[in-house]
Amino acid sequence: MSRRPAKSIYGSPSYTNTVYVETEIISSPAKNEAVPVDLTALLQNYIGLVDITAKLIKQFFPGAIVSSTIIADMGANLTLSPSLFTRLQWAVRNKGTKFSAASKIHLSQLKDIYIEHDMNWMNDPVLKLIDWNAL
Repeated sequence: MSRRPAKSIYGSPSYTNTVYVETEIISSPAKNEAVPVDLTALLQNYIGLVDITAKLIKQFFPGAIVSSTIIADMGANLTLSPSLFTRLQWAVRNKGTKFSAASKIHLSQLKDIYIEHDMNWMNDPVLKLIDWNAL
């Protein structure tokens, strides 16, 4: 039986937790000779192998937490009614301003968005009720 310190697979000459590996060479018995099997010793050897493997994994392959943000180009298609589209477009152009259906300027801006995008403003539930000649 030989006893020697395990070497790092990364070439490091020293490390804090020394792990010793035992090797035992058993010659095969002669033909027709019965070999007694001691299951307890066999299981103890297996448990020892598992323990050594666990120590080696813990020593040479420490756990690490890696995180990253996701950066990707994304796109989406959306279908909106013309009245909702024009109001959203108006809100983007007039950030911080609350739309007022009583405001002649707001209503005219909404009508301009319809015309700008080649949509029929006469189908809008608010704009079709307004007497534009009176404005």
